[in-house]
Amino acid sequence: MSQFLRGLVAVFVALFVAACNTPSPSPVDELTPVATTTVTDTQGVISRFTNAIWPAISAYNSDISQGSPGNHQYLKIIAPELKRDEAQVDQYGNLRSAVQKLGTVQEGSQTQPHIMRDGAGLHLVDTALTALDSSKATLQVCYTFTADTRRTINDPTDTKPFASEATVELRKTDNWYLYALSDDHVVAGCSASSKA
Repeated sequence: MSQFLRGLVAVFVALFVAACNTPSPSPVDELTPVATTTVTDTQGVISRFTNAIWPAISAYNSDISQGSPGNHQYLKIIAPELKRDEAQVDQYGNLRSAVQKLGTVQEGSQTQPHIMRDGAGLHLVDTALTALDSSKATLQVCYTFTADTRRTINDPTDTKPFASEATVELRKTDNWYLYALSDDHVVAGCSASSKA
C-alpha cells in the first residue's frame, strides 16, 4: 500500500507542478510589410500619393460635408474622368463610399452598425507600389486609426487602436489621381515604412 501511496503522491506532485508552471509567452507576431512583391517607382507615384492623395483622403474621411475643406481637397485628387464622364458615375459613387468607410470596423459576426472611427484621423504607416504602367498604378497601403467601440450612444466611450490594409488604384493624365479603393480590411497591425 505504501508503494501505491508513493505513486499517487508522485502523480499528484507532477500534476501540481504542471498546473503551477506558467506557459512561456508566445512569440509576438512580427508585422509584415503591406506587400512583399513591389515594383520600382519610376514615375513619382509614392511621393504623389503620400504628399497629396492620402492627406486629401484623410481630410475628406474626417469631414465629408459638401463645401468642407476636406471635400475641396478630395475633389482635386480624384481622377478627372470620374467627375466628367457619365459612364463613370457608378465608379465615382463606389470610390466616394469606399473613402468614407475607411477607418470603420465591423467585428466578426456583427450585423448591425459598424464601429465608427473616433475622428482623430487616418494615419498612413506603410505604402507599397505593386503595379505600374504609364497610366495606371496599384498600391497596397496600411493605415492606423482609433475607433469608438461602444455599442450604444449611452455607453461610455471605449476607444481602441486598429489597423487596416487597402488596395488603391491611381490613374495618370497630367498627374496621378485616385481612381479606386478596394479590399479595405482590419489587420493585426502595420509594419512601419519610410515610404509612408
